[in-house]
Amino acid sequence: MHCIPHNVYQILEFDKVLARLQAFCTGPTAAAICPDITPETHIDWIRYELQCAQEAQRIVESGQTFLSHGYADLDKILHSLSVDGYILESEEIMEIFRLLDLAAEVRSFFDESRREEFPKLAGISKRLHDPSAIIHAIQRILDEAGNVRPDASRELLRIAQEIQRVGHQCDAEFQKLVRHYASKDWLAETLESIRNERRVLAVKAEYKRQVRGILHDQSASGRTVLIEPEEVISINNDLFDQRANYKAEIRRLLRALCDTLRSQNDHIREAQIHITELDLHLAKGRFGSAMRAHIPVLEDTPRLSIRRAHHPLLLLKNLTIGKITVPFDLELHPPNRLLLLSGPNAGGKSILMKAVGLLQIMVQSGIPIPVSSDSVFGIFGQISASLGDHQSIENDLSTYSSKLIEMKQCIEHAGERSLVLIDEFGSGTDPKLGGAIAEGILEELCEKKVFGVITTHYSELKVYAYKKRGIVNGAMVFDKEHMSPTYELKVGKPGSSFTFEIARKSGIPEAILSYASNKTGEHLRAMEELLSDLDRQKVKLDEALRQAEARSQQLDQLVQSYERMQNDLTAQRHRIRLEQKEKDYAHLSQLNRELEKTIRAIREEKDMAVAREKLKEVKSLQSETRNEIGKINETIRARQPGGKTIFQLGDFVRMHNGTQTGKIERLTKDKATIIIGQLRMDVSVGDLLPAGDPLDINTERSIRRDIETPERFDTRLDLRGMRPEEALEILQRFMDMALVSNAHTVYIIHGKGTGALKKLVQDKLKEYPVKQITQPVDQQGGSGITVVDL
Repeated sequence: MHCIPHNVYQILEFDKVLARLQAFCTGPTAAAICPDITPETHIDWIRYELQCAQEAQRIVESGQTFLSHGYADLDKILHSLSVDGYILESEEIMEIFRLLDLAAEVRSFFDESRREEFPKLAGISKRLHDPSAIIHAIQRILDEAGNVRPDASRELLRIAQEIQRVGHQCDAEFQKLVRHYASKDWLAETLESIRNERRVLAVKAEYKRQVRGILHDQSASGRTVLIEPEEVISINNDLFDQRANYKAEIRRLLRALCDTLRSQNDHIREAQIHITELDLHLAKGRFGSAMRAHIPVLEDTPRLSIRRAHHPLLLLKNLTIGKITVPFDLELHPPNRLLLLSGPNAGGKSILMKAVGLLQIMVQSGIPIPVSSDSVFGIFGQISASLGDHQSIENDLSTYSSKLIEMKQCIEHAGERSLVLIDEFGSGTDPKLGGAIAEGILEELCEKKVFGVITTHYSELKVYAYKKRGIVNGAMVFDKEHMSPTYELKVGKPGSSFTFEIARKSGIPEAILSYASNKTGEHLRAMEELLSDLDRQKVKLDEALRQAEARSQQLDQLVQSYERMQNDLTAQRHRIRLEQKEKDYAHLSQLNRELEKTIRAIREEKDMAVAREKLKEVKSLQSETRNEIGKINETIRARQPGGKTIFQLGDFVRMHNGTQTGKIERLTKDKATIIIGQLRMDVSVGDLLPAGDPLDINTERSIRRDIETPERFDTRLDLRGMRPEEALEILQRFMDMALVSNAHTVYIIHGKGTGALKKLVQDKLKEYPVKQITQPVDQQGGSGITVVDL
């Protein structure tokens, strides 16, 4: 993000936000990153960072954590470790252990149950290499305090046992000497000491020649000398050698351990990178929780639609002292891109303006902000801020000159993705001239379609904003009755500065106020009075509007209730008619059963005339009832709310004009293949209804038609590859359907093979009233096909 001037982050106090964030970090590497965080313009990066922070905030607020202790910056340690043969100190190795312990903790925290709940953070944890092998290697050598374990190797354990044995021998001999010389009163008040890692006697100076041994040291006064008795010199030598061996074995073990760690240097470095990233996200989560923050909706276009927003630093300060912070709403999107904010001094104008800029910077830096979750933030590529006194003695510039230079830079770089924040616009020079220049700058900013918040006290600019498309007036509400600011933002009207009211409350003599009032002129006084009257009328209108909206909502609820009742009654009438037709359709099923008996009679008696007469009667009744049920279902479906149904593979559906339930096998944009029994149908998606709709005919209650319609009958039957029992059953159903469908000729494909299927077919055909059985010529299948004329 481009900034004008370069210290915008300090002007808007973003550096203080980063300092707060830094305090929430667990380790130094994440804390070191915080001061360098800057806003980005890539929406995918911003969205990812905010989602990570949001997941971390949910973890924090649930009382959980995945970084239970601190960790060190391992850069110097890992750099030293990369040198062949370098041996780390045990404390340095323990720093590596603590980092890897956190890596193991993170991997364990984001287990299968949490991966779906926190997908972004779990994705980072997946990049962590399994540290268990390195952790076990360290634990075999070092204990929790970082000391080498006595049993780290067999040799070390043997040496430790030998040191213990020789030490006991030395103790016994030394204590015997202490008792002997003490009985002669040759020893000082402190009987013994340690010098050069060897036990020595504290002998009075006058008896030093009486004790044979090696003189190591004497006291500052010269009254006591420290002597190693010759009786324990050889034991001390042995003990010294064993301790040297012990140190050598420890060094060997640490060298081997460092060689192991060196081979994993890259994995350790990656672990530090990922732990640092997670630490930073967790710090954002803690910071967001402290502010009661949310993640706004992001759009890759310049826009501000802020709901219940607070200045982050002011909110944190007020939370610590139990003070309420007044939220604000602000909507800036085309055509209204600029807010001209007016109102009394100390009314909160500058705080609100700085809050808008700070919130935008925080969002584009991936930090949660204290706003409502339905707030919408666009992405800006430039932010300009002109706040406070910019007088420069060094450059011989006045406050107004400095502001003009900033305005020039702002205009030169301004565009549709610019956010401009200007405090006390037009001030610092002659009001009329300064107002005219400010109006010209406003005109230019509007032409460049810049977004921004600008504060002012100039009445001329308020009037200009009222007339100019693209600028909207706003005011900080002032409680005139109690003469105190409310810090509440009202958009749509300019605000009064309440100059005379505040001066009167401050104790300025009335004579002075009267003089000033006369000097300001009738026009300005009328403007201020008009703004004050508008403020009072606005309060009354808001209350009237609130009551009207409440009454409107009640009326809407009554209308909706009436419509639901009307739809329910209509649906009930259609449901009753539908149930009656279902009963009629059930009667037809009885006729179907009689028809089946007739078909059996046909096979036995060869009476086709009777069958056709029965079939004509049943089909006529079926067609009539089916049409009526379809019309009723269509009426019911038209009254169902919810619009177009979205189907998926495997859904159970039915046709608008049918009652049978089928399952979707294939699905494209406009077409669907459904299975009904053994039948596959390609139909339009628009002709389908969900089978489970409560107003549809339930599957259990629907009547299944066992006889297909003639239009769907296929006169060709392929029996090849079937078992005789299966072929016989299918052949019988095929011939029954052929009779019902009034088919004249059917073709049964059985293949040549051994002739078994052909014989089975011809035997079965003897049960039916056939006119002729033939085989086609060889070119059309020959003896592999039986042609039946009915």
